[in-house]
Amino acid sequence: PMETVREMRAAETTTTPEHVPKYFLRAATEEEDAGALVDICVRTGGAGGSDASAQFARDPGILGERYALPYLRLEPELCAVAVESETGYIVGYAVATLDTGEFCARIQLEYLPGVRDRYPDPHQKPRAAWSAEDLVARDLHDPLCGRPPRGLDDDFYAAHLRVHVLP
Repeated sequence: PMETVREMRAAETTTTPEHVPKYFLRAATEEEDAGALVDICVRTGGAGGSDASAQFARDPGILGERYALPYLRLEPELCAVAVESETGYIVGYAVATLDTGEFCARIQLEYLPGVRDRYPDPHQKPRAAWSAEDLVARDLHDPLCGRPPRGLDDDFYAAHLRVHVLP
Protein backbone atom coordinates (compact mmCIF):
# COMPACT_ATOMS: atom_id res chain seq x y z
CA PRO A 1 0.00 0.00 0.00
CA MET A 2 2.84 2.43 0.72
CA GLU A 3 4.14 2.07 -2.83
CA THR A 4 0.70 3.00 -4.12
CA VAL A 5 0.65 6.23 -2.09
CA ARG A 6 4.13 7.17 -3.31
CA GLU A 7 3.15 6.43 -6.89
CA MET A 8 0.01 8.54 -6.50
CA ARG A 9 1.98 11.46 -5.10
CA ALA A 10 4.55 11.15 -7.88
CA ALA A 11 1.76 11.12 -10.47
CA GLU A 12 0.24 14.28 -8.92
CA THR A 13 3.49 16.21 -9.25
CA THR A 14 4.23 15.11 -12.79
CA THR A 15 3.56 17.86 -15.29
CA THR A 16 2.21 16.74 -18.58
CA PRO A 17 1.26 19.08 -21.42
CA GLU A 18 -2.44 18.90 -20.57
CA HIS A 19 -1.66 19.99 -16.99
CA VAL A 20 0.45 23.00 -17.89
CA PRO A 21 -1.62 26.19 -17.85
CA LYS A 22 -1.84 27.82 -21.26
CA TYR A 23 -1.64 31.32 -19.76
CA PHE A 24 -0.52 32.86 -16.51
CA LEU A 25 -0.72 36.30 -14.90
CA ARG A 26 2.21 38.24 -13.57
CA ALA A 27 2.78 41.74 -12.29
CA ALA A 28 3.41 44.26 -15.05
CA THR A 29 6.36 46.65 -14.98
CA GLU A 30 6.81 49.81 -16.98
CA GLU A 31 10.34 48.89 -18.06
CA GLU A 32 9.42 45.42 -19.27
CA ASP A 33 5.81 45.70 -20.42
CA ALA A 34 4.97 49.24 -21.57
CA GLY A 35 5.47 48.37 -25.25
CA ALA A 36 3.20 45.33 -25.02
CA LEU A 37 0.46 47.33 -23.28
CA VAL A 38 0.59 50.02 -25.96
CA ASP A 39 0.43 47.39 -28.70
CA ILE A 40 -2.48 45.51 -27.12
CA CYS A 41 -4.31 48.77 -26.42
CA VAL A 42 -4.38 49.74 -30.10
CA ARG A 43 -5.07 46.19 -31.27
CA THR A 44 -8.15 46.05 -29.01
CA GLY A 45 -9.04 49.76 -29.02
CA GLY A 46 -11.61 49.81 -31.80
CA ALA A 47 -15.38 49.52 -31.55
CA GLY A 48 -16.34 46.38 -29.65
CA GLY A 49 -12.70 45.56 -28.90
CA SER A 50 -11.71 45.38 -32.57
CA ASP A 51 -8.28 46.24 -33.94
CA ALA A 52 -7.84 50.02 -34.24
CA SER A 53 -4.38 49.88 -35.86
CA ALA A 54 -5.63 51.25 -39.18
CA GLN A 55 -7.26 54.22 -37.45
CA PHE A 56 -4.03 54.99 -35.59
CA ALA A 57 -1.51 54.17 -38.33
CA ARG A 58 0.29 57.52 -37.99
CA ASP A 59 0.81 57.09 -34.23
CA PRO A 60 -0.32 53.74 -32.83
CA GLY A 61 1.11 54.58 -29.41
CA ILE A 62 -1.25 57.42 -28.57
CA LEU A 63 -4.09 55.14 -27.39
CA GLY A 64 -1.77 53.42 -24.94
CA GLU A 65 -0.49 56.78 -23.72
CA ARG A 66 -4.08 57.69 -22.85
CA TYR A 67 -5.63 54.42 -21.67
CA ALA A 68 -2.88 52.08 -20.42
CA LEU A 69 0.40 53.75 -19.51
CA PRO A 70 -0.94 56.16 -16.87
CA TYR A 71 -1.92 53.15 -14.76
CA LEU A 72 1.45 51.48 -15.24
CA ARG A 73 3.21 54.69 -14.17
CA LEU A 74 0.91 55.78 -11.33
CA GLU A 75 -0.59 52.50 -10.00
CA PRO A 76 1.98 49.81 -10.93
CA GLU A 77 0.93 47.56 -8.06
CA LEU A 78 -2.52 47.23 -9.70
CA CYS A 79 -1.26 46.22 -13.15
CA ALA A 80 -0.87 42.69 -14.50
CA VAL A 81 -0.20 41.03 -17.82
CA ALA A 82 -1.50 37.73 -19.19
CA VAL A 83 1.35 35.70 -20.65
CA GLU A 84 1.16 32.71 -22.96
CA SER A 85 3.05 29.95 -21.16
CA GLU A 86 4.68 28.35 -24.16
CA THR A 87 5.92 31.46 -25.94
CA GLY A 88 6.16 34.08 -23.18
CA TYR A 89 4.12 36.39 -25.42
CA ILE A 90 1.95 38.94 -23.60
CA VAL A 91 -1.64 38.49 -24.77
CA GLY A 92 -3.52 40.81 -22.45
CA TYR A 93 -3.41 43.14 -19.51
CA ALA A 94 -5.44 44.47 -16.61
CA VAL A 95 -4.84 47.90 -15.10
CA ALA A 96 -6.76 49.46 -12.25
CA THR A 97 -7.03 52.13 -9.62
CA LEU A 98 -8.66 51.98 -6.23
CA ASP A 99 -9.57 55.68 -6.18
CA THR A 100 -10.69 57.08 -9.53
CA GLY A 101 -10.92 60.69 -8.34
CA GLU A 102 -7.40 60.71 -6.91
CA PHE A 103 -6.07 58.88 -9.97
CA CYS A 104 -7.60 61.49 -12.29
CA ALA A 105 -5.96 64.29 -10.33
CA ARG A 106 -2.61 62.48 -10.42
CA ILE A 107 -2.85 62.02 -14.20
CA GLN A 108 -3.06 65.81 -14.59
CA LEU A 109 -0.16 66.53 -12.24
CA GLU A 110 2.21 63.60 -12.63
CA TYR A 111 1.62 62.03 -16.03
CA LEU A 112 0.15 64.32 -18.69
CA PRO A 113 2.66 67.20 -18.51
CA GLY A 114 5.37 64.98 -20.03
CA VAL A 115 3.00 63.37 -22.54
CA ARG A 116 1.41 66.57 -23.88
CA ASP A 117 4.74 67.74 -25.30
CA ARG A 118 4.80 64.73 -27.65
CA TYR A 119 1.25 65.19 -28.95
CA PRO A 120 0.26 68.60 -30.31
CA ASP A 121 -3.11 70.01 -29.34
CA PRO A 122 -5.31 69.59 -32.44
CA HIS A 123 -7.37 72.72 -31.76
CA GLN A 124 -5.24 74.64 -34.27
CA LYS A 125 -6.84 72.68 -37.15
CA PRO A 126 -10.47 72.64 -38.22
CA ARG A 127 -12.38 69.95 -36.32
CA ALA A 128 -13.58 68.39 -39.57
CA ALA A 129 -9.94 67.60 -40.39
CA TRP A 130 -9.25 65.79 -37.12
CA SER A 131 -8.05 62.19 -37.29
CA ALA A 132 -8.56 59.49 -34.66
CA GLU A 133 -5.16 60.45 -33.25
CA ASP A 134 -6.31 64.08 -32.98
CA LEU A 135 -9.37 63.05 -30.97
CA VAL A 136 -7.16 61.25 -28.45
CA ALA A 137 -4.65 64.14 -28.43
CA ARG A 138 -7.56 66.46 -27.60
CA ASP A 139 -8.27 64.28 -24.55
CA LEU A 140 -4.62 64.44 -23.51
CA HIS A 141 -4.81 68.26 -23.53
CA ASP A 142 -8.20 68.41 -21.79
CA PRO A 143 -7.97 69.49 -18.15
CA LEU A 144 -10.70 66.92 -17.38
CA CYS A 145 -8.75 64.07 -18.98
CA GLY A 146 -9.16 60.92 -16.95
CA ARG A 147 -12.27 62.09 -15.14
CA PRO A 148 -15.07 59.57 -14.73
CA PRO A 149 -18.02 59.97 -17.10
CA ARG A 150 -20.66 62.53 -16.06
CA GLY A 151 -23.37 61.03 -13.90
CA LEU A 152 -21.15 58.30 -12.47
CA ASP A 153 -21.54 58.09 -8.72
CA ASP A 154 -17.96 58.54 -7.48
CA ASP A 155 -18.85 57.27 -4.00
CA PHE A 156 -20.41 54.07 -5.29
CA TYR A 157 -17.92 53.48 -8.15
CA ALA A 158 -14.74 54.67 -6.47
CA ALA A 159 -12.43 52.18 -8.23
CA HIS A 160 -12.22 51.06 -11.83
CA LEU A 161 -10.50 48.41 -13.93
CA ARG A 162 -9.53 48.14 -17.61
CA VAL A 163 -8.97 44.73 -19.17
CA HIS A 164 -7.76 44.17 -22.73
CA VAL A 165 -7.10 40.71 -24.19
CA LEU A 166 -6.08 39.91 -27.74
CA PRO A 167 -8.56 37.77 -29.66
